[in-house]
Amino acid sequence: MSLRHAALAVLVAVPFFGTGCLNDCQRLCNEMADYWDECPNITFGDSEAADCRSTFRDEELSTKYAGACGALIRNAQDADGNVTTALRAEYTCEDMEDVRGPGGGVGRGVVDAPAGARGPPTTQGL
Repeated sequence: MSLRHAALAVLVAVPFFGTGCLNDCQRLCNEMADYWDECPNITFGDSEAADCRSTFRDEELSTKYAGACGALIRNAQDADGNVTTALRAEYTCEDMEDVRGPGGGVGRGVVDAPAGARGPPTTQGL
């Protein structure tokens, strides 16, 4: 195998190693954890991200929320015109802290969002 073929094989394989066999909701768990690391008032550790991914291993649950999860991990433009995930483009850290936001108030220790809350599902209360 030539060096060129080896480099091509690595470039093709790297995206698969990074995401493994995660579904959209599990990828959203990772994206939320990464984003929350950047938000000063939210603490969300590796174990919570792992719990979120584990919860969405359930095929029925991940299928139920696939549309919402997929919509938030897709590329979108933020207010400054930068390409990022829709989650980051649509929600600020303050939104993530808010009980009605996609974080469900994680930064404030809120367990469940109220009825009619906006945002994707959280693993809290499942």
